[in-house]
Amino acid sequence: MFGFEGGFWSNLETFGICNNTPVWLERLGLKEKKYSFHSVPMLFHLWNRQIITSYMGGKMTNKEENRSWKSNVNNVKEIIRKHDRERGVIHTQSYERAKRLYSALKGFSTLLHDKREIDGDVIEEWVNSNKMVLISPAIKEGVDLKDNICRFQILLKVPYPNIKDARVDYLLNVKKDWRWYKSETRKDIVQMYGRAIRSPTDYAKLYIIDGSFKNLPKKGFPQWFLDAIVDKKKYKKENKRK
Repeated sequence: MFGFEGGFWSNLETFGICNNTPVWLERLGLKEKKYSFHSVPMLFHLWNRQIITSYMGGKMTNKEENRSWKSNVNNVKEIIRKHDRERGVIHTQSYERAKRLYSALKGFSTLLHDKREIDGDVIEEWVNSNKMVLISPAIKEGVDLKDNICRFQILLKVPYPNIKDARVDYLLNVKKDWRWYKSETRKDIVQMYGRAIRSPTDYAKLYIIDGSFKNLPKKGFPQWFLDAIVDKKKYKKENKRK
């Protein structure tokens, strides 16, 4: 939460910009304003919102995705089997990758978020189907996956902004704002994480598959997010080796 001079208070979700507040304020045209930053603790119990990195495999970058694909898909299959009779979501970040994964998961109860075939609310379509797992590139925000609608999420690909987008290209190649690039990625990961945990009594797990997550600076993530990495000892040990 931000408080600005003049009594204006904002409840904007600022987890992605807390380590870069001056730049964020400048983009909003508020650079000259005095401000104070207020943080509140996470009220949802840690064990209701676990983040699992022990299934993390190879990187899913353009250069390394094909090399990592088979082992990463095997990890996805293992997670789905682990959550037998529970519904879950797989975030793919692109429709092409979603289609590829859908083909690789033949024999599993999956619904592909295909914008050409699903006309309307994809979540409603999924809930009304008999499919257990939704494969989608486009539900990182604005959806409510509460309670039994979703008990696990899989982050197949870290959601770095698309460098082919004109705005992203300008910020990276003209403004050289790589801090923004990483900040946006962290923000989107936290957004996805929150889709399935909607109340203090709700619970769901987030599994991170893409090994690129190891290269994303953790400064800027909210502490309550980092606290939820339940296998973080192993994760930190792997980071120290780099």
